[in-house]
Amino acid sequence: MWTYKNYSVVNISGINYSWTVPIGATINSGQGSNSVSVTFNNSFISGDIFVSATSLCGGAVNSFKTLKGKPTSPSTITGPANPCFNGQNILYSCSASTGASSYTWTIPAGASIVSGQGTNSILLNFNGTIGNVLALKVKAVNSCGTSANRTLNVTLINCPRLLNEESNHFFLYPNPTRDELNVSWTSLKDEKIQLSCIDILGQTIFQKEIEAKEGKNEFKLNTSLFSDGVYFLQISEDGKSQSRKFVVNH
Repeated sequence: MWTYKNYSVVNISGINYSWTVPIGATINSGQGSNSVSVTFNNSFISGDIFVSATSLCGGAVNSFKTLKGKPTSPSTITGPANPCFNGQNILYSCSASTGASSYTWTIPAGASIVSGQGTNSILLNFNGTIGNVLALKVKAVNSCGTSANRTLNVTLINCPRLLNEESNHFFLYPNPTRDELNVSWTSLKDEKIQLSCIDILGQTIFQKEIEAKEGKNEFKLNTSLFSDGVYFLQISEDGKSQSRKFVVNH
């Protein structure tokens, strides 16, 4: 988008006027006179417009005015691309934009802002449907206008209750994995357990009942036919279920 503005100084007979404009601006007409028409393109952020008045009777007289344009668009939005469908206090932030005085976030249905509107960092709550793709947008604002939106598409996923990462009773490796995932856990007694693999849509794509022995147990999960993406390996015993997240990347 191009913006046209006119600038002028008092016209004095016998004076020659020389104008200089900042980067992102172009003089359309009026050079040499007391009034110029200037075009600003999308690259203009801020700068000074100068005018020098000269005559045959004396030295030059200079004057300038500082100009500001609308801010640049944020270059990135950072935050989880796969938040839980019911996640709470999820942090997203955008890169600082040159010339911005505030930021306006646009959130889709299935999300609500906890805090941070007007800043470059917000907290969101999600209450959406598993598998939905939501477009999170932000634009920079100042008194001269607004930038274009920056967009991050997020996919809401199912998040089973995750085992404390500090626990030494349940391991998945390598993670990320390609064709095979090693599952290692410790049972406190001989018992039947159920291993389940759940995708990000909450669908169970693998399930197996295992006769676990007291002590360390291991199982190898074939992931060669899994699509690349995020999964959860769930172990259920004595009516309790806990999970770890793993990634398949062929």
